[in-house]
Amino acid sequence: MCKTLLAVAAMMMAQPALAAGPDDLTCMANSYTPQQQAELDALLPQIKIENGGDDPIGAQLSEVVVAAASDCMERLSWSESQLLPAFVFEIGRFMEVAFVRHGPMSADELERIEATLADGDRTDLWDALESDVRAGLSGQASETGTDNDLIYAQFMREAGFGLDATKAEQIAILLGAKAMQRFSQREFGAQN
Repeated sequence: MCKTLLAVAAMMMAQPALAAGPDDLTCMANSYTPQQQAELDALLPQIKIENGGDDPIGAQLSEVVVAAASDCMERLSWSESQLLPAFVFEIGRFMEVAFVRHGPMSADELERIEATLADGDRTDLWDALESDVRAGLSGQASETGTDNDLIYAQFMREAGFGLDATKAEQIAILLGAKAMQRFSQREFGAQN
C-alpha cells in the first residue's frame, strides 16, 4: 500500500506548500467521483483489516485513495511531503469506516468504546496505539509490548469487555485505525 504511494509521490514534482492544515485532509473525502465512491462502497465490506490491507482489496482501495490524494495535492498545493501522511490518514479513515459499518462489533459495543475513549485522559493509550501502529506499518515489532498490553487491558476492563481475546483483537483493529488518523493528521499539519 505505502509502496504504491511512494512510487506515485516520487514521480510527482514538488509543489510549493500553501497554508495547508489538518482540516485540509477532508479534501480527500470530498474528492471521490461517483464512480470512485461506488467502487469504495463495494470495497469496504471486503476489506480484511487483519491482513493490514495486504490483499487485492487493499491494493484497489490504495489506488482510489492515491487518486484522491493526488487530486487534493494539485488543487490545494500540498507539498510532496504531505502526500504520505494524507494517504495514511485516508486509509485509516476507511479502515475505521469499514470496521464500524461491516465489522463484527454491535452498535452497543462500539458506543461503549467511544464513551470509554471520551472518559478521562487517554494519552497513554494513544501513545501506545500510535507506537504499535507505526511499528506495524514499518514492519517492525513494537518495542514497548508488555507496557502497551497492560494499557490495552486496562482500557478493555474500563469499557466492560474484560480480557476477551477476540474482543481485544477487534478493539485493537478499530483503535489502530483511529491512531493512524491521529498521527498522520499531525504529521500532515507539521509539513507546512
